[in-house]
Amino acid sequence: MGSTHSRLLVAALILAASTMGMSAQRPESTRLEIGEVPDFSGFWQIIKGEYELGHGFDAREACASLKDPSGGPMVRCSLPWEAKGGATFGLKDKLNKRGLAWMEFRDEQMSEKHGCIPNTLPAIQDKWLGAVFQIGAGEIHIESPTDAFTEGVRRIVWTDGRKHPGPHALYFQGHSIGWYQGEDLVIETTNFTFNPDGLEDHTHVPSSAYKVVTERWHKLSPTRMDITYTVEDKLFLKEPVTFTWHYEKTPPPAGRNQVNFVCDPDVAWSEALIAMPSRYTVD
Repeated sequence: MGSTHSRLLVAALILAASTMGMSAQRPESTRLEIGEVPDFSGFWQIIKGEYELGHGFDAREACASLKDPSGGPMVRCSLPWEAKGGATFGLKDKLNKRGLAWMEFRDEQMSEKHGCIPNTLPAIQDKWLGAVFQIGAGEIHIESPTDAFTEGVRRIVWTDGRKHPGPHALYFQGHSIGWYQGEDLVIETTNFTFNPDGLEDHTHVPSSAYKVVTERWHKLSPTRMDITYTVEDKLFLKEPVTFTWHYEKTPPPAGRNQVNFVCDPDVAWSEALIAMPSRYTVD
């Protein structure tokens, strides 16, 4: 009886292990050769998102009862999770109890963008994916343009056959490897640091070092592309979040890649203290 039970347990463990990471379906070798894959280079701008980011902190009507230090109406404020639309964007049902507890605890000033710290995936590719450079067989560079808060970011997708490092090596933008499945480019990014805005940078849903982001890039035409994102994080999410954003290839919009733009963390923090009040007193 014990032997039969052991065999069943081993079989169950093997089955569970085989289903982990199925969203990525990483092949044995991810090494690519020049010329064997579609060209995704160019500047891409989002034209539609099936999953809309929150932008809840701009809800002026809900903030009407608050006043800024000058006595005028508060333009931006810390709203409760429900007022920010947490339920309407489908995230509340995905968050586990730990994630929901964080949403009750957080406030606007915890957003790292107020210290000139950029977004990470997936929010970094909302609106402007930016410029994509296929450098060669070993790497792809993706450049996200400057936004109103932070400077632009360039990340590297390794396509030279390497694997992700162990958990001892963490990176703010994560570690990305890419491969092709048919005509689709698949990018898997792991090894993130903790980020209070790591899943959504407006309603401020966090992510942990357990976050895994899988992107599937699918070209519809020479100028149209879909990217389907699957975000996993066993620390904050009950189940993966999957959504698709649609992009169009366009010339780089004037003023978006502001190479001389410098975000001053001290100035940004001072502005946040005035324009975005906290439920906590900051000395």
